[in-house]
Amino acid sequence: MDNVGALEEAARKRKERLQALKRKQNNREDEPHDGPETKVQSLDDTAEEETSAGSNLNWQLSRSNMASIGVGRFKDSHLQQVFHLMQQEKDVNSQDMAALYDDWSTSYDQVIPEEIGSQRPLEVSSALAEVCDSKDIKVLDCGSGTGLIGEALKAKGFTNVSAADISQQSLDVAEKKGIYQKLFCFDIGKDKMPFNDHEFDALTCIGCIVPAHISPDAIRELIKIVKPGGVFIFSSRECFIEVIQGEEEFYSQKFSEKFHEVMEDLKNTKKLELMSKKKLPEVVKNYPTILYVYKVLYLTGAVAEWIKAVAFEAMRLSNREVRGSIPGWAIIRLVFHPTATFFPSEMTFYIEKIPNLS
Repeated sequence: MDNVGALEEAARKRKERLQALKRKQNNREDEPHDGPETKVQSLDDTAEEETSAGSNLNWQLSRSNMASIGVGRFKDSHLQQVFHLMQQEKDVNSQDMAALYDDWSTSYDQVIPEEIGSQRPLEVSSALAEVCDSKDIKVLDCGSGTGLIGEALKAKGFTNVSAADISQQSLDVAEKKGIYQKLFCFDIGKDKMPFNDHEFDALTCIGCIVPAHISPDAIRELIKIVKPGGVFIFSSRECFIEVIQGEEEFYSQKFSEKFHEVMEDLKNTKKLELMSKKKLPEVVKNYPTILYVYKVLYLTGAVAEWIKAVAFEAMRLSNREVRGSIPGWAIIRLVFHPTATFFPSEMTFYIEKIPNLS
């Protein structure tokens, strides 16, 4: 029996056991309780017992009825596992997630184009090329996997791209393609990132900011390694964030609320500015991807301190000038230049004097 058949058979047996236990529970609830209360074994207790043996990945899969998440939607068992984890919002530890993608690395390049499509890498590379004139900019492909996005970026002429992923074996596959300058293996969003603040001109994170993978909270940290004026491109499935008719089972209120909370906060605090938002063609029925392109405005570390110092000095001088000449207020406006590399000298200062109209 192949992997898909085994999963379907396991799901069928699991469903039968749960239904039998449910009937047993209902019958017990209807019976009078004369003696001391007896603990009735719950569905969750049974799930824990059934999953006490075997790998943690199998433990995750056997906790739910696989048939209810559309086993027939995908042929590949790894893809089924990933979508199951996303739907169930399982908090998978780093080792198990790395093991899943390590095991998938040898077939990933064949599975994704066949079952998900090849449109996303092309859309990402085109989106980056639209907003960046230079092809020498320093790019980090976050959640790079085996390098499908990296290949598309290289085809567009981007020559200074690095990769980061949780799966070392996926990175090994990507390294053989010769598309990345450097490769980094760590759990994005959980491990400390091996990068300096404002190190990259652009960052891509495609298909990774989804349940059970990278939390929306991680965006707060990711944008710190992008230079002010740089670009942050990421994607997420629409059905995780919004209720889609026919796909309600995939909607995650927890993920959706956190996503909207983080993005609204970053917008209101002027750390991100939305440049474009595009719904990509549906390669899986009712399962479209949204591609977001943001300009990073966030400042941190030494650069932020430099700007604060210069801004204070400029305000002090402009106030003195205002007091000696035109009554009114001095306004400092900073303009960032989205160039290939960012230095303080590439930031323009404007000091505008508004006359006192009273």
